[in-house]
Amino acid sequence: MITRDLALRAAQEERRCSRHSWTLTVATVALGVATSCSYFNREGPDVTCADLDNGRINACQDGIIATCHDGRVNYQVCTEAVGGVEPNDLCGAAWQQQGAYSCGQGAAGTGGAAGSGGSAGTGGTSGGTGGTSGSGGAGCTKDCLGGACVDGQCQPVQISGYPYSWGNIQDCHVALDATFVYVGGTAFDVGRVPKSGGTPVSLSQKQTSKASRVAVDDHRVYWTEHFSGDLHSVPKSGGAQQEYAGGVDSFGLALDADYAYWGGSYRISRMQKASGIVEEIVELPSGDNVIYMAKSGADLFWCEYPGVLRVIVPGEQAWTTLATEAAGVNGCRFVVADSWVYWTSADDLRAMSREGGQITTLATASESLDHDYSSIATDGEALYICGKYGVFVNYMNSAPPYKLVTFDGWPWDACRDIAVDEDAVYWCDNSGLWRVAR
Repeated sequence: MITRDLALRAAQEERRCSRHSWTLTVATVALGVATSCSYFNREGPDVTCADLDNGRINACQDGIIATCHDGRVNYQVCTEAVGGVEPNDLCGAAWQQQGAYSCGQGAAGTGGAAGSGGSAGTGGTSGGTGGTSGSGGAGCTKDCLGGACVDGQCQPVQISGYPYSWGNIQDCHVALDATFVYVGGTAFDVGRVPKSGGTPVSLSQKQTSKASRVAVDDHRVYWTEHFSGDLHSVPKSGGAQQEYAGGVDSFGLALDADYAYWGGSYRISRMQKASGIVEEIVELPSGDNVIYMAKSGADLFWCEYPGVLRVIVPGEQAWTTLATEAAGVNGCRFVVADSWVYWTSADDLRAMSREGGQITTLATASESLDHDYSSIATDGEALYICGKYGVFVNYMNSAPPYKLVTFDGWPWDACRDIAVDEDAVYWCDNSGLWRVAR
Protein backbone atom coordinates (compact mmCIF):
# COMPACT_ATOMS: atom_id res chain seq x y z
CA MET A 1 0.00 0.00 0.00
CA ILE A 2 1.05 3.59 -0.52
CA THR A 3 1.37 5.11 2.92
CA ARG A 4 2.28 8.78 2.35
CA ASP A 5 -0.89 10.81 1.90
CA LEU A 6 -2.55 8.64 -0.74
CA ALA A 7 -5.71 10.72 -0.58
CA LEU A 8 -3.72 13.89 -1.13
CA ARG A 9 -2.33 12.64 -4.42
CA ALA A 10 -5.17 10.36 -5.55
CA ALA A 11 -5.50 12.40 -8.71
CA GLN A 12 -1.92 11.47 -9.58
CA GLU A 13 -1.89 7.79 -8.62
CA GLU A 14 -1.24 6.87 -12.22
CA ARG A 15 2.15 8.52 -11.82
CA ARG A 16 5.18 6.54 -10.83
CA CYS A 17 7.02 5.90 -7.53
CA SER A 18 10.21 7.75 -8.55
CA ARG A 19 11.39 10.89 -10.28
CA HIS A 20 8.53 10.19 -12.57
CA SER A 21 7.08 10.09 -9.12
CA TRP A 22 7.57 7.52 -6.43
CA THR A 23 6.03 6.59 -3.13
CA LEU A 24 7.57 4.59 -0.32
CA THR A 25 5.95 2.19 2.10
CA VAL A 26 7.87 3.76 4.97
CA ALA A 27 8.00 7.39 6.01
CA THR A 28 11.81 7.56 5.89
CA VAL A 29 14.50 5.51 4.23
CA ALA A 30 17.59 5.15 6.42
CA LEU A 31 20.88 4.12 4.89
CA GLY A 32 21.18 0.36 5.01
CA VAL A 33 17.52 -0.28 5.89
CA ALA A 34 15.73 -2.44 3.34
CA THR A 35 12.57 -1.00 1.83
CA SER A 36 10.23 -1.78 -1.00
CA CYS A 37 7.69 -0.01 -3.16
CA SER A 38 4.13 -1.27 -3.67
CA TYR A 39 1.96 -0.03 -6.51
CA PHE A 40 -1.29 -1.49 -7.83
CA ASN A 41 -0.49 -4.93 -6.31
CA ARG A 42 3.06 -4.84 -7.71
CA GLU A 43 5.88 -5.25 -5.22
CA GLY A 44 9.28 -3.66 -5.91
CA PRO A 45 12.72 -4.90 -4.87
CA ASP A 46 13.40 -5.15 -1.14
CA VAL A 47 16.98 -3.82 -1.26
CA THR A 48 19.42 -1.44 0.41
CA CYS A 49 22.00 0.91 -1.07
CA ALA A 50 24.61 -1.66 -0.10
CA ASP A 51 22.78 -4.25 -2.22
CA LEU A 52 22.90 -1.76 -5.12
CA ASP A 53 26.64 -1.11 -4.65
CA ASN A 54 25.81 2.48 -3.68
CA GLY A 55 24.35 3.29 -7.09
CA ARG A 56 26.61 1.33 -9.43
CA ILE A 57 23.79 -1.13 -10.24
CA ASN A 58 20.01 -1.20 -9.95
CA ALA A 59 17.43 -3.90 -9.27
CA CYS A 60 14.05 -4.72 -10.77
CA GLN A 61 10.96 -6.64 -9.62
CA ASP A 62 7.39 -6.59 -10.98
CA GLY A 63 8.25 -3.69 -13.27
CA ILE A 64 9.55 -1.52 -10.41
CA ILE A 65 13.21 -0.43 -10.58
CA ALA A 66 15.18 0.39 -7.43
CA THR A 67 18.21 2.69 -7.57
CA CYS A 68 20.42 4.31 -4.93
CA HIS A 69 20.92 8.07 -4.88
CA ASP A 70 22.62 10.04 -2.13
CA GLY A 71 22.38 7.11 0.27
CA ARG A 72 18.64 6.65 -0.31
CA VAL A 73 16.80 3.91 -2.22
CA ASN A 74 14.50 5.42 -4.86
CA TYR A 75 11.93 3.66 -7.05
CA GLN A 76 10.67 4.03 -10.58
CA VAL A 77 7.48 2.25 -11.62
CA CYS A 78 7.30 1.25 -15.29
CA THR A 79 3.82 2.09 -16.54
CA GLU A 80 3.89 1.46 -20.30
CA ALA A 81 4.19 -1.76 -22.29
CA VAL A 82 7.32 -2.04 -24.46
CA GLY A 83 7.55 -4.33 -27.47
CA GLY A 84 4.45 -6.22 -26.39
CA VAL A 85 5.81 -6.78 -22.86
CA GLU A 86 3.44 -5.60 -20.13
CA PRO A 87 4.82 -3.16 -17.53
CA ASN A 88 4.88 -5.65 -14.66
CA ASP A 89 6.84 -8.13 -16.82
CA LEU A 90 9.50 -5.70 -18.09
CA CYS A 91 12.15 -6.88 -15.61
CA GLY A 92 12.37 -10.18 -17.50
CA ALA A 93 12.36 -8.70 -21.00
CA ALA A 94 14.99 -10.19 -23.31
CA TRP A 95 16.72 -6.84 -23.88
CA GLN A 96 17.26 -6.07 -20.17
CA GLN A 97 20.78 -6.21 -18.72
CA GLN A 98 21.18 -7.31 -15.13
CA GLY A 99 22.07 -4.36 -12.90
CA ALA A 100 21.18 -1.83 -15.63
CA TYR A 101 17.42 -2.22 -15.86
CA SER A 102 15.26 0.40 -17.59
CA CYS A 103 11.59 0.90 -18.41
CA GLY A 104 12.25 1.05 -22.14
CA GLN A 105 14.66 -0.17 -24.78
CA GLY A 106 17.38 2.36 -25.51
CA ALA A 107 17.00 4.10 -22.15
CA ALA A 108 20.09 5.36 -20.40
CA GLY A 109 21.89 2.79 -18.30
CA THR A 110 23.85 3.13 -15.12
CA GLY A 111 27.19 4.89 -15.04
CA GLY A 112 30.57 3.31 -14.65
CA ALA A 113 33.12 3.88 -11.96
CA ALA A 114 33.51 7.63 -12.24
CA GLY A 115 34.83 9.74 -9.42
CA SER A 116 35.52 13.44 -9.04
CA GLY A 117 36.12 14.65 -12.56
CA GLY A 118 34.95 11.37 -14.10
CA SER A 119 32.24 11.46 -16.75
CA ALA A 120 28.75 10.08 -16.36
CA GLY A 121 27.40 7.06 -18.18
CA THR A 122 25.76 7.64 -21.54
CA GLY A 123 22.58 6.16 -22.96
CA GLY A 124 21.38 5.23 -26.44
CA THR A 125 21.57 1.45 -26.31
CA SER A 126 19.90 -1.02 -24.04
CA GLY A 127 21.47 -0.50 -20.65
CA GLY A 128 23.69 2.36 -21.85
CA THR A 129 27.46 2.66 -21.68
CA GLY A 130 29.37 2.91 -18.44
CA GLY A 131 31.23 6.06 -17.50
CA THR A 132 34.98 6.44 -17.55
CA SER A 133 36.92 5.97 -14.38
CA GLY A 134 37.89 8.89 -12.18
CA SER A 135 39.28 9.25 -8.74
CA GLY A 136 37.61 9.23 -5.39
CA GLY A 137 34.01 8.14 -5.82
CA ALA A 138 31.34 5.89 -7.23
CA GLY A 139 29.87 6.48 -10.69
CA CYS A 140 26.97 8.81 -11.45
CA THR A 141 24.02 7.32 -13.29
CA LYS A 142 23.33 10.46 -15.33
CA ASP A 143 25.05 13.24 -17.26
CA CYS A 144 26.28 15.75 -14.66
CA LEU A 145 26.06 18.62 -17.21
CA GLY A 146 29.56 19.83 -16.58
CA GLY A 147 29.52 19.23 -12.84
CA ALA A 148 31.89 16.82 -11.14
CA CYS A 149 30.71 13.37 -10.02
CA VAL A 150 31.62 12.78 -6.39
CA ASP A 151 30.64 9.57 -4.60
CA GLY A 152 27.85 8.90 -7.07
CA GLN A 153 26.30 12.36 -6.85
CA CYS A 154 26.46 15.16 -9.43
CA GLN A 155 27.93 18.38 -8.07
CA PRO A 156 26.70 21.89 -8.91
CA VAL A 157 28.51 24.13 -11.35
CA GLN A 158 28.40 27.92 -11.50
CA ILE A 159 27.22 28.96 -14.94
CA SER A 160 27.83 32.68 -14.43
CA GLY A 161 28.85 35.34 -11.99
CA TYR A 162 27.35 38.81 -12.06
CA PRO A 163 28.90 41.60 -14.15
CA TYR A 164 30.25 44.54 -12.19
CA SER A 165 27.82 46.79 -14.09
CA TRP A 166 24.89 44.95 -12.53
CA GLY A 167 25.81 46.37 -9.15
CA ASN A 168 25.17 44.86 -5.74
CA ILE A 169 23.14 41.64 -5.65
CA GLN A 170 20.33 41.96 -3.11
CA ASP A 171 17.55 39.45 -3.69
CA CYS A 172 17.90 37.69 -7.04
CA HIS A 173 15.07 36.04 -8.97
CA VAL A 174 15.25 33.63 -11.92
CA ALA A 175 13.08 32.44 -14.80
CA LEU A 176 13.78 29.93 -17.60
CA ASP A 177 13.04 29.31 -21.21
CA ALA A 178 14.45 26.58 -23.44
CA THR A 179 17.84 28.27 -23.83
CA PHE A 180 18.46 30.92 -21.17
CA VAL A 181 18.27 31.70 -17.48
CA TYR A 182 16.86 35.19 -16.86
CA VAL A 183 17.81 36.95 -13.65
CA GLY A 184 16.61 40.04 -11.85
CA GLY A 185 16.98 41.47 -8.38
CA THR A 186 20.40 42.90 -9.06
CA ALA A 187 20.87 46.58 -8.33
CA PHE A 188 19.27 47.93 -11.48
CA ASP A 189 19.47 45.41 -14.32
CA VAL A 190 17.64 42.40 -15.72
CA GLY A 191 19.74 40.04 -17.80
CA ARG A 192 20.11 36.58 -19.24
CA VAL A 193 22.76 33.84 -19.28
CA PRO A 194 22.87 30.69 -21.47
CA LYS A 195 21.82 27.62 -19.51
CA SER A 196 25.07 25.98 -20.49
CA GLY A 197 27.00 28.92 -19.06
CA GLY A 198 28.49 31.99 -20.66
CA THR A 199 28.62 35.75 -20.61
CA PRO A 200 25.68 37.56 -18.96
CA VAL A 201 23.83 40.01 -21.22
CA SER A 202 21.88 42.98 -19.84
CA LEU A 203 18.39 43.37 -21.30
CA SER A 204 16.95 46.26 -19.28
CA GLN A 205 17.70 49.93 -19.10
CA LYS A 206 18.79 51.32 -15.76
CA GLN A 207 15.90 51.56 -13.31
CA THR A 208 15.26 53.46 -10.12
CA SER A 209 15.07 50.26 -8.03
CA LYS A 210 15.70 46.55 -8.31
CA ALA A 211 13.58 44.07 -10.24
CA SER A 212 11.60 42.27 -7.56
CA ARG A 213 10.19 39.42 -9.71
CA VAL A 214 11.01 38.09 -13.20
CA ALA A 215 8.90 36.01 -15.63
CA VAL A 216 9.21 35.05 -19.28
CA ASP A 217 6.90 33.95 -22.10
CA ASP A 218 7.63 33.00 -25.70
CA HIS A 219 8.57 36.52 -26.74
CA ARG A 220 9.28 38.84 -23.83
CA VAL A 221 10.82 39.11 -20.38
CA TYR A 222 8.67 40.76 -17.68
CA TRP A 223 9.66 42.16 -14.30
CA THR A 224 8.23 44.29 -11.55
CA GLU A 225 10.14 47.24 -10.17
CA HIS A 226 10.28 47.25 -6.42
CA PHE A 227 9.63 50.83 -5.30
CA SER A 228 7.69 52.27 -8.24
CA GLY A 229 5.42 49.24 -8.52
CA ASP A 230 5.61 49.40 -12.30
CA LEU A 231 5.61 46.47 -14.69
CA HIS A 232 8.34 46.38 -17.35
CA SER A 233 8.95 44.15 -20.36
CA VAL A 234 11.52 43.83 -23.11
CA PRO A 235 11.99 41.42 -26.03
CA LYS A 236 13.96 38.35 -24.96
CA SER A 237 16.70 39.24 -27.44
CA GLY A 238 16.83 42.82 -26.15
CA GLY A 239 15.36 46.00 -27.58
CA ALA A 240 12.86 48.69 -26.69
CA GLN A 241 11.62 48.50 -23.11
CA GLN A 242 7.96 49.01 -22.23
CA GLU A 243 6.66 50.25 -18.88
CA TYR A 244 3.20 50.03 -17.33
CA ALA A 245 2.11 51.92 -14.23
CA GLY A 246 1.06 49.77 -11.31
CA GLY A 247 0.88 49.94 -7.55
CA VAL A 248 3.50 50.53 -4.88
CA ASP A 249 6.22 48.12 -3.74
CA SER A 250 5.29 45.50 -6.32
CA PHE A 251 6.54 41.97 -5.75
CA GLY A 252 4.06 39.46 -7.18
CA LEU A 253 4.17 38.62 -10.91
CA ALA A 254 2.44 35.93 -12.98
CA LEU A 255 1.74 35.34 -16.68
CA ASP A 256 -0.75 33.50 -18.81
CA ALA A 257 -1.19 33.48 -22.59
CA ASP A 258 -3.05 36.80 -22.70
CA TYR A 259 -2.13 38.82 -19.60
CA ALA A 260 0.64 39.78 -17.23
CA TYR A 261 -0.55 40.08 -13.61
CA TRP A 262 1.31 41.95 -10.90
CA GLY A 263 0.58 43.18 -7.42
CA GLY A 264 2.01 45.02 -4.47
CA SER A 265 0.50 47.29 -1.85
CA TYR A 266 -3.29 47.67 -1.98
CA ARG A 267 -4.01 46.27 -5.46
CA ILE A 268 -3.49 43.66 -8.17
CA SER A 269 -3.41 44.78 -11.81
CA ARG A 270 -3.21 43.07 -15.14
CA MET A 271 -1.92 44.15 -18.53
CA GLN A 272 -3.33 42.76 -21.76
CA LYS A 273 -0.32 41.69 -23.80
CA ALA A 274 -1.89 42.39 -27.18
CA SER A 275 -3.05 45.95 -26.44
CA GLY A 276 -1.00 47.08 -23.46
CA ILE A 277 -4.20 48.09 -21.63
CA VAL A 278 -3.85 48.02 -17.84
CA GLU A 279 -6.73 47.47 -15.44
CA GLU A 280 -7.00 46.98 -11.70
CA ILE A 281 -8.68 43.65 -10.93
CA VAL A 282 -8.34 43.30 -7.14
CA GLU A 283 -8.36 45.91 -4.39
CA LEU A 284 -6.62 44.60 -1.29
CA PRO A 285 -7.26 45.41 2.36
CA SER A 286 -5.27 48.35 3.68
CA GLY A 287 -1.74 47.34 4.64
CA ASP A 288 -1.73 44.09 2.67
CA ASN A 289 1.13 43.58 0.25
CA VAL A 290 1.36 40.87 -2.42
CA ILE A 291 4.61 38.90 -2.16
CA TYR A 292 4.19 35.99 -4.57
CA MET A 293 1.71 35.19 -7.37
CA ALA A 294 0.92 32.21 -9.60
CA LYS A 295 -1.53 31.69 -12.46
CA SER A 296 -2.92 28.17 -12.86
CA GLY A 297 -5.70 27.55 -15.33
CA ALA A 298 -8.34 30.25 -14.82
CA ASP A 299 -7.28 30.88 -11.22
CA LEU A 300 -4.94 33.57 -9.94
CA PHE A 301 -3.23 32.75 -6.62
CA TRP A 302 -1.30 35.15 -4.44
CA CYS A 303 0.20 35.38 -1.00
CA GLU A 304 0.03 38.59 1.00
CA TYR A 305 2.35 39.63 3.79
CA PRO A 306 2.23 38.57 6.60
CA GLY A 307 1.03 35.28 5.14
CA VAL A 308 -2.48 35.02 3.70
CA LEU A 309 -2.93 32.77 0.67
CA ARG A 310 -5.84 33.71 -1.59
CA VAL A 311 -7.26 32.74 -4.97
CA ILE A 312 -9.62 34.45 -7.41
CA VAL A 313 -10.92 33.87 -10.92
CA PRO A 314 -10.15 37.16 -12.73
CA GLY A 315 -13.43 38.85 -13.58
CA GLU A 316 -15.16 37.68 -10.43
CA GLN A 317 -15.72 40.08 -7.56
CA ALA A 318 -14.70 38.04 -4.54
CA TRP A 319 -11.59 36.09 -3.65
CA THR A 320 -11.31 32.96 -1.52
CA THR A 321 -8.91 32.83 1.41
CA LEU A 322 -7.21 29.42 1.42
CA ALA A 323 -4.84 29.72 4.38
CA THR A 324 -3.55 32.30 6.84
CA GLU A 325 -0.39 32.89 8.84
CA ALA A 326 -1.67 30.54 11.51
CA ALA A 327 -1.61 27.79 8.88
CA GLY A 328 2.04 28.43 8.18
CA VAL A 329 2.05 30.59 5.06
CA ASN A 330 4.32 33.18 6.66
CA GLY A 331 7.05 32.46 4.12
CA CYS A 332 4.75 33.26 1.17
CA ARG A 333 6.68 30.92 -1.12
CA PHE A 334 4.25 28.58 -2.89
CA VAL A 335 3.62 26.68 -6.13
CA VAL A 336 0.49 25.24 -7.72
CA ALA A 337 0.66 21.76 -9.27
CA ASP A 338 -2.39 19.99 -10.63
CA SER A 339 -5.08 20.19 -7.94
CA TRP A 340 -2.79 21.18 -5.06
CA VAL A 341 -0.98 24.16 -3.60
CA TYR A 342 2.37 23.57 -1.89
CA TRP A 343 4.31 25.99 0.31
CA THR A 344 7.19 26.18 2.74
CA SER A 345 6.86 27.42 6.30
CA ALA A 346 10.03 27.55 8.39
CA ASP A 347 11.06 23.86 8.42
CA ASP A 348 7.73 22.52 7.13
CA LEU A 349 6.52 21.60 3.67
CA ARG A 350 2.73 21.83 3.47
CA ALA A 351 -0.06 21.25 0.96
CA MET A 352 -3.77 21.71 0.50
CA SER A 353 -6.32 21.36 -2.27
CA ARG A 354 -6.52 24.40 -4.53
CA GLU A 355 -10.19 24.44 -3.59
CA GLY A 356 -9.31 24.90 0.09
CA GLY A 357 -9.87 22.56 3.01
CA GLN A 358 -7.54 20.50 5.18
CA ILE A 359 -3.85 21.40 5.29
CA THR A 360 -1.38 18.52 5.21
CA THR A 361 2.20 18.71 6.47
CA LEU A 362 4.20 16.66 3.96
CA ALA A 363 7.57 16.96 5.66
CA THR A 364 9.29 18.52 8.63
CA ALA A 365 13.06 18.60 8.50
CA SER A 366 15.40 20.80 10.53
CA GLU A 367 17.93 22.94 8.68
CA SER A 368 16.14 22.51 5.38
CA LEU A 369 13.34 24.94 4.57
CA ASP A 370 14.03 28.32 6.08
CA HIS A 371 11.26 30.81 5.30
CA ASP A 372 13.58 33.80 5.31
CA TYR A 373 15.38 32.62 2.19
CA SER A 374 13.76 29.52 0.76
CA SER A 375 12.11 29.31 -2.62
CA ILE A 376 10.11 26.48 -4.15
CA ALA A 377 9.63 25.26 -7.73
CA THR A 378 7.95 22.26 -9.33
CA ASP A 379 7.95 20.30 -12.55
CA GLY A 380 4.50 18.92 -11.70
CA GLU A 381 5.89 15.71 -10.21
CA ALA A 382 8.50 16.82 -7.67
CA LEU A 383 9.08 19.86 -5.48
CA TYR A 384 12.47 21.58 -5.46
CA ILE A 385 13.17 23.72 -2.40
CA CYS A 386 16.21 25.84 -1.60
CA GLY A 387 17.24 27.90 1.38
CA LYS A 388 20.07 28.47 3.83
CA TYR A 389 21.50 24.99 3.84
CA GLY A 390 21.03 23.53 0.39
CA VAL A 391 18.73 22.39 -2.39
CA PHE A 392 16.18 19.73 -1.44
CA VAL A 393 13.90 17.48 -3.48
CA ASN A 394 10.56 16.11 -2.36
CA TYR A 395 8.63 13.75 -4.61
CA MET A 396 5.31 14.92 -3.15
CA ASN A 397 4.23 11.58 -1.73
CA SER A 398 7.65 10.32 -0.79
CA ALA A 399 9.80 10.29 2.32
CA PRO A 400 10.97 13.66 3.68
CA PRO A 401 13.01 15.84 1.30
CA TYR A 402 16.49 14.61 0.47
CA LYS A 403 19.38 17.01 0.00
CA LEU A 404 20.50 17.40 -3.61
CA VAL A 405 23.10 20.11 -2.88
CA THR A 406 24.68 21.22 0.39
CA PHE A 407 25.66 24.85 0.99
CA ASP A 408 28.70 25.24 3.21
CA GLY A 409 29.09 29.00 3.28
CA TRP A 410 25.73 30.30 4.46
CA PRO A 411 24.70 33.08 4.44
CA TRP A 412 26.88 34.07 1.51
CA ASP A 413 25.85 31.23 -0.76
CA ALA A 414 22.27 30.80 0.47
CA CYS A 415 19.84 30.23 -2.41
CA ARG A 416 17.49 33.13 -3.10
CA ASP A 417 15.37 31.71 -5.93
CA ILE A 418 15.08 28.40 -7.77
CA ALA A 419 13.75 27.09 -11.10
CA VAL A 420 13.74 23.70 -12.77
CA ASP A 421 13.53 22.20 -16.25
CA GLU A 422 13.63 18.60 -17.49
CA ASP A 423 17.40 18.34 -17.13
CA ALA A 424 18.58 20.52 -14.26
CA VAL A 425 17.84 22.66 -11.24
CA TYR A 426 18.94 26.31 -11.39
CA TRP A 427 19.28 28.84 -8.62
CA CYS A 428 20.84 32.19 -7.82
CA ASP A 429 22.77 33.37 -4.80
CA ASN A 430 24.94 36.37 -3.97
CA SER A 431 27.77 35.11 -6.17
CA GLY A 432 25.89 34.21 -9.34
CA LEU A 433 23.84 31.54 -11.13
CA TRP A 434 24.22 27.81 -10.48
CA ARG A 435 23.04 24.55 -12.00
CA VAL A 436 23.00 20.90 -10.96
CA ALA A 437 21.75 17.89 -12.91
CA ARG A 438 18.47 16.46 -11.67
